Amino acid sequence: MRLPWFLREAIEEIAVQARASEHVDQTSGVSARLSIAALELVASNVERRVLRTGERQPVPRLIDLYAAVPAVSGKIELVYEGEQEGSARVAARLIGKAVKAVFDRHFPPVHENKKHPRALEPLYSKVQAWFTSGANLELTDHRTDGEERTALSAVDGLKELARKFLHPEDEGEEIAAMGLVLEALHQHSLLSRDGLEGAAVYGDILRKMLEG
Repeated sequence: MRLPWFLREAIEEIAVQARASEHVDQTSGVSARLSIAALELVASNVERRVLRTGERQPVPRLIDLYAAVPAVSGKIELVYEGEQEGSARVAARLIGKAVKAVFDRHFPPVHENKKHPRALEPLYSKVQAWFTSGANLELTDHRTDGEERTALSAVDGLKELARKFLHPEDEGEEIAAMGLVLEALHQHSLLSRDGLEGAAVYGDILRKMLEG
């Protein structure tokens, strides 16, 4: 299994987010094995996919990160509010924040702010417009690389963003990079997302709010 540098960074970032989370009991600390345990479950999920698809050069995908929810929840102690939220939900939220942090380190800002007076949202407008047109996209952990890449490549502007700022070395890494961009845009409230375990469907957030 080859782990793209940006997914490795995201796995390491989960522990950083846990140590900053108000839902995690900081007096008990965060297990030093959190990142290792998360990586082990990611690898296990990839191995299961390889058995189904027969891929010869497996590369983890964004959706594989969420297979690490049990590892994350098992390596942190929660305060009362965190227990009320639920350990799995807190763990998934930490993974999402980790993805967002990695994205923010390597991509231009999504939203205009005082530090960046020039609006840079046009970089992401093609991707967002593809979803606002009514399209949805499902990421899964069971399709072949070719099937997953075809689905992701249909999103206008997504491949260009991933290539420009994450520099994937091959098609496997490109799948992971495009998935990371989608999840980060969800974390920035530009896209909706339904589901997590094994599959996630991304769509237009405004339409989702209106339907809700």
